[in-house]
Amino acid sequence: MYTVAVVDDDLYIGDMLEKALSQEGYRVLRAYSGTEALLLFERQKPDLVLLDLMLPGLSGEQVIGKISGVPVIF
Repeated sequence: MYTVAVVDDDLYIGDMLEKALSQEGYRVLRAYSGTEALLLFERQKPDLVLLDLMLPGLSGEQVIGKISGVPVIF
């Protein structure tokens, strides 16, 4: 089973993505800020990251500079 991390502070968008991905059989990890995303990535490595650019804490641009080896879609 592939794991997708959804990093978005908009609850509606995040919930919609989580529901759609879960229905397709993906395991979904959620983070609501850039800082929370980095903490999440320390514990678990997703196969794909869906990353919002405008996040509280660290922005999406700052997060992408701190992770490697994982495909990211903005």
